[in-house]
Amino acid sequence: MIHSPHVIRRSLAATSLALAALVLIPSSAAAQGNGERAVQVVANTLQLDELQVEQWGAIRVATAEAVEPIAAEIEALQGELDELLASDNPDPAAVGELILALRNLRQQILAIGQAATGEFEALLSEEQAQRLNAVRRAARLQRVLPAFRVFHLLGQP
Repeated sequence: MIHSPHVIRRSLAATSLALAALVLIPSSAAAQGNGERAVQVVANTLQLDELQVEQWGAIRVATAEAVEPIAAEIEALQGELDELLASDNPDPAAVGELILALRNLRQQILAIGQAATGEFEALLSEEQAQRLNAVRRAARLQRVLPAFRVFHLLGQP
């Protein structure tokens, strides 16, 4: 199926924003004070000690610093792509190059996020890792809960 330049542009912009948000929003929220509560919830749920919380903070800062220039590059390339697609006769080769460059940058952000997750997991004891995995299982169940609620299959709250 061939998509119009407008659809491609919107899709790429949304994907780029979502990827940047994966890593940058937690650090931005923390800067605004909103993320501090989330840090406390994670620390309490996993029973992190002060040193682990401090080390995790350093991981988050390093991750945000690594992603920031890539996110800026994505924004610049997305602007170039938008301009190119808005032209009367966009060069397909140039469009393709920009799309591939954007994909590469998004993959870099994903790799940075995965590395940060790995670093965080390395801080955890086995018991804390089990708690994290339990939270992950619960998160996957969130998608199916509405269907169970419809049929009152969850029991009493």
